[in-house]
Order: sequence, then structure tokens, then C-alpha cells
Amino acid sequence: MKKVFLDTSIFVSGLLDPSPDPACRSIIEALKARRLRSCVTARHCCLEFFSVMTRLPPEYRLSAEAAVALLEEHVFDRVSVCDLPVDVATVWMRGLGGSDIVGGLVYDAHLAQVAASSRCGVLVTGNLKNFRQVAPHGIEVLSAQQFVDRIL
Repeated sequence: MKKVFLDTSIFVSGLLDPSPDPACRSIIEALKARRLRSCVTARHCCLEFFSVMTRLPPEYRLSAEAAVALLEEHVFDRVSVCDLPVDVATVWMRGLGGSDIVGGLVYDAHLAQVAASSRCGVLVTGNLKNFRQVAPHGIEVLSAQQFVDRIL
């Protein structure tokens, strides 16, 4: 199987209790059972997960300690956390000049580039529109349900 990049949305929806997306929960359970290997995420996704989980409405909000504990248990122990090397990131950012990739789309493009540099063939996200717009050639962008239906 190709390496799989998991976007922040998979962790947020999969680890939120109750989960708003059963497919994301299935991905988390497959990671836990070690049925799903060769998965990658970005350092930025971990930071975004922490940010989202610690600013949710009070009834769902996690403490900083609980958010880190979830990252340690479900991400750091089971998924490769990657980033772009500085020299690669610099060249990539220069390439954004004159492109249509601006504003918040830059973050998704960055994550897609991390997926590409990590040699992922699949990127799983809840944000299909943006990632399909910015994913480099050769990376298939799937929703959690599409991924579960195909792989798990």
C-alpha cells in the first residue's frame, strides 16, 4: 500500500467524543489496532489539532494536557510526523509567487507538499476541495469515507 498522509481533520473528527464522522473514527481504530501502517502527518497538523481541541465549545474542549495526551497516544506513537526541510520549504515558498495559492490555501498547499516530500500516494482529508486544488501530481485526495471504503 502507498504511504498515506492524514490531515488534521481526520484526527479531530476521529478523536472527538462523540465523533462526528464514523469513517474518521474507523481510521483512528485501524491505527490503534496497527491494521493501518505507513501513515504520515505534518507537524503543522499536530499544532492545528492542539489548537482546535483546546478552543472547542466548553462541553467538548480539552485541556492542553489532554490534547497532548491524545497526540502522544494516537499520533506520535502510530504516525510519522514530518515537515519540509528549511531549504525545500524556502524553494517551495518562492514558487508560490505569482500563483493562485494565497491566503489560507497556503496552509493546505504546504501540507500537500509535506505529503509529496514524504512520498505519500494518498492524502486523506475532510477538505477535499482545497486539497484537490493544491495537491501535487501523483497524490490522490480522498475523504475519510472514500479511504475507509477502499482500504479498510
